[in-house]
Amino acid sequence: MPREEAPRWPELSLAVIWPQLAIDPLIMEYFPERMPEGKNPPREFLWGILFALRPDFCQRLIHEAAEKRAAAKKQKPDTATIMNLGISKEWIKILLAEPYVSRKYQAAAL
Repeated sequence: MPREEAPRWPELSLAVIWPQLAIDPLIMEYFPERMPEGKNPPREFLWGILFALRPDFCQRLIHEAAEKRAAAKKQKPDTATIMNLGISKEWIKILLAEPYVSRKYQAAAL
């Protein structure tokens, strides 16, 4: 039987989904009545139970998290590129024309 696995996204962390699951009597049959405060069940076990008992709920959670991630990616541009720093193309050409020599890591820069 293929094993389902949920992505390791912050939107699907146990701290986020556990409060939603703690009120489901079917799910709670597989967990102790009282969990220590601040403690969540093991991630793989929880998702295994969830995929077995509520596969539609799992797919909905994953789909909603994927939509949120895609929307967030569309809203903010990738700030790690040099073009987003406001450096003109002329300056980039000038900077790239000169070799970079690091005082701290001279061997690595050559």
